[in-house]
Amino acid sequence: MVKHIIFFTLKPEADKAAVIAAAQAALMPLVGKIPGLTKMEVKESFAGADFVLYSELESREALAVYADHPLHLAAKTHFFPWVQTRTAADYEVSEERMTKAVVTVVGKDRVGIIANVCTALAGFQVNVLDINQTVMQGYFTMMMVVEVSVCNVPLGDLVTGMEQLGREMGLSIRVQREDIFEAMHRI
Repeated sequence: MVKHIIFFTLKPEADKAAVIAAAQAALMPLVGKIPGLTKMEVKESFAGADFVLYSELESREALAVYADHPLHLAAKTHFFPWVQTRTAADYEVSEERMTKAVVTVVGKDRVGIIANVCTALAGFQVNVLDINQTVMQGYFTMMMVVEVSVCNVPLGDLVTGMEQLGREMGLSIRVQREDIFEAMHRI
């Protein structure tokens, strides 16, 4: 994963709130529209710059695609005329920190749920590390910890594929990175 951060200072005549709102409206909807762009935040800075863009991309190649993508170039025209300086920093985050994910499955019990879910995960080259399931008054619940470091698709595609399987089976199937799952449950 690549993290892409840009610090912007604005020209003195710029309306700071309006420019930041324009940047947010133009840039944040690009997630899901530009391949490999997985996260985007545009926020006012309280020190060192007027506002900051923070984004996450799947790879360096995805960053290159994003930089020259027509949607990105068009979005910049909504706020760039008021930018005085721009300082960018890009860095890679080791995939080793995101090797595990948590899979939850909930729905009416029926034959084959574990087999179908595990078969689908194996098709994505996802290894099951731990599994716990139970049936409570006719409802099936399962929680799995899986290894996604050699998954053959980006994590977002795995999430989408497993959600689709859940819809086909009449279940709720969720996949979350382990670090996000843990952070949610610390709050």
